[in-house]
Amino acid sequence: MRGDFIDILQNPDTSTETVINAFDKHYTRLSSHLGYKVYPEEDLLNNLGYMFMYNDSKKSFTVLKMLIETYPKNANGYDSMSDYYISQGDIRNAIKYVRIAYTISGSNYHKKKLEKLQKK
Repeated sequence: MRGDFIDILQNPDTSTETVINAFDKHYTRLSSHLGYKVYPEEDLLNNLGYMFMYNDSKKSFTVLKMLIETYPKNANGYDSMSDYYISQGDIRNAIKYVRIAYTISGSNYHKKKLEKLQKK
């Protein structure tokens, strides 16, 4: 079963809807087997979001949105979504998401990234 899930994620021809369904099916089955709710790993979602970023923007957006929905209090997802918007040339939304990341983290990295984007 794990091979099917990984094969779906690695296949560049897999539709966005199939990727979402694969996540739902895999983690529902895993949760049922273990007896408690299991969520996709943050690193998996983040890495897939970047993997798809330049060759399938719809999949990238969908996976990064899933990352933010699953881990809403973690700055990493918002920072990654800002990178997604940078890759799409949408600086306004990139600023929006890095601002959220900075609010959560308070880190100098996010502060500098926000300042740099605001100068564009």
